[in-house]
Amino acid sequence: MKSDLNSQFGRDSYEEYSHAEVDNAKRGLPLTVANYKLRLGILNKLEYEHVAKEFRDCFVLCPKLVPMPEQVMGFKYQISKQQLGHCTGRVKEGVGVRVSIACHNGDTKELSGIVDGVDAANVIIYMVKEFEYYNVIRLDFFAQRSTFQMEYQALEMLKQSVIEKVFFADSYTGNESLKFSRFEWFCPSVASNPEQAQAIRNIVNQTSFPAPYVLFGPPGTGKTSTLAEAIGQIYKLRPSVNVLAVATSNSAASELTSRLLKIIPEQDVFRLFARSCARKLQDIELDVLGVSNLRSKENIGLNAQHYRVVLCTAATAGRIMTSDIPKNHFSYIFIDECGSAKEISSLVPIVGVGIHEGRITASIVLAGDPKQLGPVVSYDYLTDTTHSVSLLERIADKGLYAKNPLTGEYDPNVITLLRNNFRSHPALLELPNRMFYAGQLRAKASPDKTHWAVGWDRLPNRAFPLIFHPVVGEMKQDENSSSMYNEQEAEQVLSYVETIMNDGICGKKLEQTAIGIITPYASQVRYLKDLLRMRGWKDIEVGSTEQYQGREKRIMLMSTVRTGSKSVGFLANTKRLNVSLTRAQALMIVVGDLETLRNNRHWAKFIGYCRQNNALLQSVMYFAENTLADFSIKNRINNQVETAKTRTSDCKYSQPNNYTIKNTTEPCSAQTINQTAVNSIESFKEQAISFLLMLAAVIFLLYLFLIFLRDICNL
Repeated sequence: MKSDLNSQFGRDSYEEYSHAEVDNAKRGLPLTVANYKLRLGILNKLEYEHVAKEFRDCFVLCPKLVPMPEQVMGFKYQISKQQLGHCTGRVKEGVGVRVSIACHNGDTKELSGIVDGVDAANVIIYMVKEFEYYNVIRLDFFAQRSTFQMEYQALEMLKQSVIEKVFFADSYTGNESLKFSRFEWFCPSVASNPEQAQAIRNIVNQTSFPAPYVLFGPPGTGKTSTLAEAIGQIYKLRPSVNVLAVATSNSAASELTSRLLKIIPEQDVFRLFARSCARKLQDIELDVLGVSNLRSKENIGLNAQHYRVVLCTAATAGRIMTSDIPKNHFSYIFIDECGSAKEISSLVPIVGVGIHEGRITASIVLAGDPKQLGPVVSYDYLTDTTHSVSLLERIADKGLYAKNPLTGEYDPNVITLLRNNFRSHPALLELPNRMFYAGQLRAKASPDKTHWAVGWDRLPNRAFPLIFHPVVGEMKQDENSSSMYNEQEAEQVLSYVETIMNDGICGKKLEQTAIGIITPYASQVRYLKDLLRMRGWKDIEVGSTEQYQGREKRIMLMSTVRTGSKSVGFLANTKRLNVSLTRAQALMIVVGDLETLRNNRHWAKFIGYCRQNNALLQSVMYFAENTLADFSIKNRINNQVETAKTRTSDCKYSQPNNYTIKNTTEPCSAQTINQTAVNSIESFKEQAISFLLMLAAVIFLLYLFLIFLRDICNL
């Protein structure tokens, strides 16, 4: 990697400028046209060298490997974590594997593979070829360098004129030859969604060319549907052009493929997978697998030039870059989830496919949400530099992509903000909408999808499908791991799962797949998975915030883990909070330490929102605190009734499906106000009884202790 940069900048200039450029990046100085190639190259080199260094001593001598059942394509073996020793914390899914095998003639041969998965006790490795696992004399783990190499190659191909026109664009010409105005929509609902229709029309007509077009898609606003419709319209209206659509994850690329297959003939669609994805065949939908290079054991080669629409990940796009496909083959390049890709990663499809002889030959569309999680960087030292900022986030709200200061609107020729949320109950959307999107989103989901949990008897406020459940637990760490878990929070999460699975919600029985559990710590993910597996709930998905980005579930539960600390750690990341709170359709339950979380101002807003809407499940301690502050039960009830009345100026929900975020002067019905008051009274009664029972127990224990002391004195 270093030699690549030396050849690019010259050895002396590289050594001279690298330290200064890293220092500038750490000080927050922005990327510019002048420092673009140098800065991106140096920071990427630092990340690779750090990752490579972490694995230099990561090996096992004479490992004991256990073969697993034969796969459709390839072979899997497992090794116990006990054999890994100090390497345990570094070995994750996707890490490279090299086995050294002793041959009968005294030679040694090497085979490479990949870590397929990690569970509580074992590491699973995947190999394309079968080998004599009992003759392995050494097993090495290493950092994959192919992605870094592709990124450097794209950087080297980048011309200064392209940097100015694409990555620091201050103007656009558009494609004046394209003037499509009449559209027959594949999805009829587009006609009633002005932002979607505007974005699709302008993408097809390449209005931003040569600057990228930005599709800003907040949670649940139909970003993927918009992309599918736009690609479908290009396919129909421009029969001589081809499209490359990439995403940062295989799941996103496959989801877009699946949607396109509903509107484009399968013979014109090609899903290109990395060869290592053969180990995950069981996770690929059959319709997607059928149009992919993995559809047969022979692993069909790269013949993307025979298809009009090609889909892959940004990393796999490097194979297209290095293939013999004509460089001007694609007229449109879509990058989905662009907000979660390093800027240098976005260069691979843009420069490798959309640039020909220093000339921009493709219209670029960047889709994503800069308010959600950004790139994952393996070197913590670089997390506060431009290396951890995506291309989408860097250009968002700046220059061409800034709002007009006079009108407060974006230029529709270069950017569209999708505003209609089709995912969540208005109560679940309201706070993230205010905190992250300036209140611009509209709750448009069908009440059948979002309101069925209203009235559940476990809700502190039965008209409000959100719970914050305070738990004061204990953080623990496994040996050789920096990640943490919290048993008390996990048990509370499982208590809710058990209630939901056994009793349903409001008479509605639910499948395991309706429930998702999100937690930011890998150890808590594993701990919860083990607990669920022991209870037979293997289809309830548990994942990190990163794993749930772009996903949704009917019910989401969250365990925040951190407790007994003044710091909330990386929970302080507002993007992580945004993603965590916007996955649920109908019900959200958060379990965490109230005292720890409210040390962070953003989490304090969430807790305040729950308290304001009576969604905070009071513990005995907090109940006692509030009761002492309110000397009169009558006053407490009256205050809650008045709160219900005053909320009628901000919202209406005389019927659940009328609940809306938008301000209105329509009052709630008297029946609703009375019901809210009744719910508040019932909730207070339950809390009062719990408190009195606890107080009685404490008095009884104190009485026994005094008797014990008396007996000791008599002796």
